[in-house]
Amino acid sequence: MCKVERLLFTVNLTRKPTMTREIALAIDPESEEAGKTVSWAKENFLRKTDHVNLITVLCLDAEFVDHDYLLAVDEKDILEMEEKLKNEVKSKLENFRNVLNTDGILNVSIVLLKSKRSDTCKRLIEHLGTVHTDCLIMGSRNLSSWKRLIIGSFSDYIQSHVHCSVLLVK
Repeated sequence: MCKVERLLFTVNLTRKPTMTREIALAIDPESEEAGKTVSWAKENFLRKTDHVNLITVLCLDAEFVDHDYLLAVDEKDILEMEEKLKNEVKSKLENFRNVLNTDGILNVSIVLLKSKRSDTCKRLIEHLGTVHTDCLIMGSRNLSSWKRLIIGSFSDYIQSHVHCSVLLVK
């Protein structure tokens, strides 16, 4: 007679995963979409165990031209304006960090990247290529097909060039 043993396995289906995900939340803190994107991510996607990088790209190649009149600006003034802009943006990102912290998402970092206006997409892609990221969350401006054709879509370009999952919030 053959003896048969039964092995019983128990699986706890109520246990939530404790793995930390690396989430990049790329926003323009000056835009309306930033608040909607952060709120949506907080309510629908983010976990308390996630590490969230609030990322924004600062465009610092503005031209100081008013019509045909060129303003004389020295390097010291430019550096002061740059520092003021960085502080304003960082303050707004701190507000978004506080929103996430209020809901128990405490592991939130702020990342400020510098770029020329024409290289903003490339700068974000370059940064995401140097850090491990499980998912990039970003907003979409819902451009019409004509505007998308003429000026291009930031989110379309990013999602086709990064090496992580991309979640677009509309």
